[in-house]
Amino acid sequence: MKRRKILIVSIIVVIVVAASVASYFLFIRKPATSENASPQYTKQQVNLGSIVLETDSTGTISASTTSLVYPKKAGVVSQVLAESGKAVKKGDIIAVLARNESEVQQAEASWRQKQDSVNDAKVYLKKVKDLKAMGAATDSEIKSAESSLESAQEALETAFIKLDSLVRTKSDGNITAPIDGIVTSLNLTLNTSVSTTSSVATITSLDSLSLKVTVDEYEVSGIATGQQAIITLSSDESKRLMGTVTSVGKIGTTKSGVVVFDVMIKIMNADASVLPGMSADAVIVQDRADNAVIIASSLLQKRRNEYYVNVYNDAGEVEARAVTVGIMTDNKAEITEGLTAGEYLAVLSSGSSAAKAGTTTTNNQNTQIPGMGGFDGQSLTGGGGGRFEGGTPPQMPPNM
Repeated sequence: MKRRKILIVSIIVVIVVAASVASYFLFIRKPATSENASPQYTKQQVNLGSIVLETDSTGTISASTTSLVYPKKAGVVSQVLAESGKAVKKGDIIAVLARNESEVQQAEASWRQKQDSVNDAKVYLKKVKDLKAMGAATDSEIKSAESSLESAQEALETAFIKLDSLVRTKSDGNITAPIDGIVTSLNLTLNTSVSTTSSVATITSLDSLSLKVTVDEYEVSGIATGQQAIITLSSDESKRLMGTVTSVGKIGTTKSGVVVFDVMIKIMNADASVLPGMSADAVIVQDRADNAVIIASSLLQKRRNEYYVNVYNDAGEVEARAVTVGIMTDNKAEITEGLTAGEYLAVLSSGSSAAKAGTTTTNNQNTQIPGMGGFDGQSLTGGGGGRFEGGTPPQMPPNM
């Protein structure tokens, strides 16, 4: 009976031990691929490259310099040599006017009549003065004769101005461009009369074309005069124009709930196809670095306004290193201090348990750098997580 009790107790002990071992393997011990496994890294060599920080916006082309063209003489349009939308040079003949025969004849007749009136007035004044010398005319009569001569001379001058404003010779009829530019309007019809008081064309200087765009309040602080811009016409996306920022607005306006500021970009190489009123897109180059150390911005990690990256040291171990960041875009970052070309970054493998645990996302509130503990919610996209693998963990800077 005693031996039977011992056997039963032994069986119970075996069952308990077996259950404990099973529980350990099933519920306590985790496989090497679980979250407590060391992170796995891959090497990525640091290279030199270029980075551009830019802002794009759409606007409308306008001209600051335009010239209205007026005929120097009035006449009848006999030739139109310019076309709207075409380029002209200063001095080019836009159109030719012929003399209006009836108008010229009337003006010549009027001028001759006024010339005769002046001659008659002079003769009369002399006669009155002679009479005054003989005591046969008064001072008031002399003043009246002088006034008549002045009126006749004024009428003659008016008649001459009218005659001189008409095309009478071939050279009088040439209408020329006053500036270099594009003919943006043309108001000339063959065989119609034009006067010196009505413009017949408008010429816009290509040197004065500008693109007006708007930049929102979040980006305007990075825009400054002198920055270069690449301009693309909406009507011809294959055409690339160069521009320079000439002014940045100081007073914002609200559009669709966003405060925006006007930015003027002078177009440097406009041709005849670029016209005021066209819409275009501008990419403003805020900053640029060439032959610089460039890495993916997703590899940066941040703590207390300092950036870090995981690198392989000379011993082949992964360590966190502080770096200085220059230009940074959505996907690239310029490293001005802390890294050199040829070194190797430690990039957390996508299959690593740490990566699967979510320690590489920008929303992670406890991003880990090897040997540096958790970050206080200031991680960037990327960065290592979990425990340091392969040797002594790197040390944090003393001021961290």
